[in-house]
Amino acid sequence: MTTTAIPIDPINGILEAFKTHSVVALCDGGHGCEQAYALRVALIRDPRTLSNVKC
Repeated sequence: MTTTAIPIDPINGILEAFKTHSVVALCDGGHGCEQAYALRVALIRDPRTLSNVKC
């Protein structure tokens, strides 16, 4: 049986991963990748990040 992947909001997906995983890694997307940079900035700026991530 195969399961079809369903696209989700990346910020929500990352924050959900922090709830069940002690380490969550993000690729830098290659040097100069503006999309990867924008994702990391959006994640840092999201107010839910501080309440979901244990440093």
